[in-house]
Amino acid sequence: MLDKDLQGNVSAAYTSAFQAVLVDVDPETGAVRVGKIVSAHDVGRALIPGAAEGQVHGGIHMGLGYALSEQLVVAEGQILTQSFMDYALLKADDMPEIVVRLIETVDAEGPFGAKGLGESGVIPVAAAVANAVKDAIGVRFTELPITPARVRAALEAKRP
Repeated sequence: MLDKDLQGNVSAAYTSAFQAVLVDVDPETGAVRVGKIVSAHDVGRALIPGAAEGQVHGGIHMGLGYALSEQLVVAEGQILTQSFMDYALLKADDMPEIVVRLIETVDAEGPFGAKGLGESGVIPVAAAVANAVKDAIGVRFTELPITPARVRAALEAKRP
């Protein structure tokens, strides 16, 4: 753990997460529709499995917004996306089918064998979506969100 100078390993146990995403991309509109996400998480011992799965669902919702729609616009120090009318949050009916797999590998260092699960639901989402879009249309996006306008522009630039 921590040494006398408060340096060292600050976590008792580390989790890992893996995601796969299926998307449909409309080449005319640039709209990206996520059809399914499969998310597997090594949680150590799942102390409350339903709550752990819910945590992952919430993280996926956050990650999809980050990947596809949410953008804080700032110009000359002024926030231009000041309300939810301007800041495109995903709604419940925007959510895909989600399959969560909790992988239990009891960790001797974690409390009761558990590992942390707070951020692992959201961290891999944007990368998984970007990779799925790359597989679908052959264009790699390195800036988020992957909006319909950006998809259309990328497809136009790709045309001979």
